[in-house]
Amino acid sequence: QRSKEAFLEVLKLYPRDVKSLQYLCFIYESLQNFDDATITSFVLEEIGGSSKKESLYIKLLSIKNDTKLDSSKKIQKLLNIYKENSILFRAIFESLFIYDHKVAWEFMDVSNSMQIADILWNLPKSKVDMDVVNSSMFLRELYSAKGYIKKSNSSKIFEFDVLINLNKSGYNIATLEFEYLCSECKKISPFPFIRCLECFSIDTLECEFMITKQKFEENLYLH
Repeated sequence: QRSKEAFLEVLKLYPRDVKSLQYLCFIYESLQNFDDATITSFVLEEIGGSSKKESLYIKLLSIKNDTKLDSSKKIQKLLNIYKENSILFRAIFESLFIYDHKVAWEFMDVSNSMQIADILWNLPKSKVDMDVVNSSMFLRELYSAKGYIKKSNSSKIFEFDVLINLNKSGYNIATLEFEYLCSECKKISPFPFIRCLECFSIDTLECEFMITKQKFEENLYLH
């Protein structure tokens, strides 16, 4: 609340200050005050401080946090945003895989799979659509590296290639973990994000792979 008041005071003096407006928009999002966040995003868009992606992201957050909507209505609204704009792929499909994995697989553009590689990697085998997997070289390699299938003998992605060869040799001793790079400011985070907390850019996440020792107890819930 104090941060919001401070930025409002700054904006009285500098009403077109892009950085202050971005901070204010982020604060409104954190407070789940999506009406004021939307207004702020429109102001940013008018002065060239943001793109349409900003207002759509706030709309997406509003849908996700609307307690009056059941999951089926949320799914439909999220799909409408995706079909009409073809942006915010990760933000939308992160939610779709939570609400209904079958719908997510049905509407997912496999050419964007890299954007949600961590989400796909962590799906239990029972929630993986093998028909979709078989249509994509990236997905075949990812799930061969995971050990769910044996459809790829190698991969140009180093981490996948190592895991595929370990699996072929019967050594189930390694797995993938992920770091998250903002393509805008190049900041690396151990946690996934839709809005970068460093530069406030939206939809700039890139998954970075890391091979780590397998922790078998962490994967018990998958079976």
